[in-house]
Amino acid sequence: MVRLMFKLIHPDNKFFHAWNTYLLIIIFYASVEIPLSLALRYQSPNWLFGLEVIIAATFLADIIFQIFSGRMTSGKVEMSFKLNLRRYLRGKFIVDVIAVIPFGFIFFNILEPNSHLFTLVHLLSLIKMVRIINLTKTIHWLHKLQMLSPSVLRLVYFLISLLLLSHWVTCGWILIGGVDFNLRNTLKYIQAFYWCITTLTTVGFGDMTPDHKNILQLIYTMTIMLLGVGVYGYVIGNVSTLLANIDISKAKHQEKMEELNAFMKYREIPEGLQNKVRGYYDYLWEIRSGFNEEKVIQDLPYSLKQEVSMSLNKDLIEKVPLFSAASEDIIREIVLSLEPLVFLPQDYIIRKGEMGNSMFFISSGKVQVVDEASDTIFATLSEGSFFGEMSLLHDQPRNASIRTVDYVDAYSLDKETFTKILNRHEDFDIAVRKVADDRMNS
Repeated sequence: MVRLMFKLIHPDNKFFHAWNTYLLIIIFYASVEIPLSLALRYQSPNWLFGLEVIIAATFLADIIFQIFSGRMTSGKVEMSFKLNLRRYLRGKFIVDVIAVIPFGFIFFNILEPNSHLFTLVHLLSLIKMVRIINLTKTIHWLHKLQMLSPSVLRLVYFLISLLLLSHWVTCGWILIGGVDFNLRNTLKYIQAFYWCITTLTTVGFGDMTPDHKNILQLIYTMTIMLLGVGVYGYVIGNVSTLLANIDISKAKHQEKMEELNAFMKYREIPEGLQNKVRGYYDYLWEIRSGFNEEKVIQDLPYSLKQEVSMSLNKDLIEKVPLFSAASEDIIREIVLSLEPLVFLPQDYIIRKGEMGNSMFFISSGKVQVVDEASDTIFATLSEGSFFGEMSLLHDQPRNASIRTVDYVDAYSLDKETFTKILNRHEDFDIAVRKVADDRMNS
């Protein structure tokens, strides 16, 4: 028996996300054009028929993608072809197949716009609009890519949904004879859209009302009124919150600054020191958007904490000659033991003569190796550099002072933690002490 061997497309594949974005554009177009043509009953130009074929080909290709792609289920990626195919066939497969049929290309040229069959074909075409659910997939993908903040995405999603709803209500009002059919199509749509907005927003000037002898128009108007009450309540209750949370990090930063300013004013902190405090928090906002790196990493599960820490700091550790003999496991232990620090301009990180108990790795910024007494600058260290490594092994005073030039993001490794790592890895301990002795004697 021959077995088919192929690899399913992972749901996080970039091409798959790009395809969903393209599919969204096609579905959005169909969700606008099909109700409009149904309401206005116009004969589509030839180029629209070509687009209809493109839409059909797109939906056919999407069926193939649906069959040969993995699925996210309960937070897990399911890559079983048989299971995914069974679920798809039992789910929206039939609707997707009907959506593939290019009704416009096949029928619209041979049907009269005012015929009942023309209306039926358009109603069948509305099945394509069911595919608008792909909008939620794309919004989720944009969120994962951090292209927009969650609040902005929700606002965009709400606005798009509101516009589509208004368009559909407008087309429905035209379809049931809410406007004069003798008007030009453009004026028909504008008048119907005007009625839709005034009704949905519960304004209702009364200049456009349903025919009181037309039961369909009365029921439609009452339905839209009830819908409008819900939409109005949703807008009032949620849009202000969405706008307030568009940049929640900035809001928290401003709240923190107000709290600090009130505290420093109450405690009569000297103006110069106040400026340093404000400068520190402004730097944190500018560089880190106000987040606490250590807290973010500590909140992760242990396995993710390892991966994130290795991604951030592995290169820094591997540059240190003292750790040249370290295995991947040892580097991982060292990385997890690093403490993130921020130093202000002109801060002394270490001073000559003091006993050292930690070493430092520079993530960003610059420091100078100086002699405080004469203010002589021996060297300047920048991103990727390290200093103070000999203090991890030898109980001896620092032989120079280290002063920051500007704001410095750094990591520190303390002696006690490093000693514990050496005690657990005898071979590494011997190699490190040999390197240290060679550097001392050179």
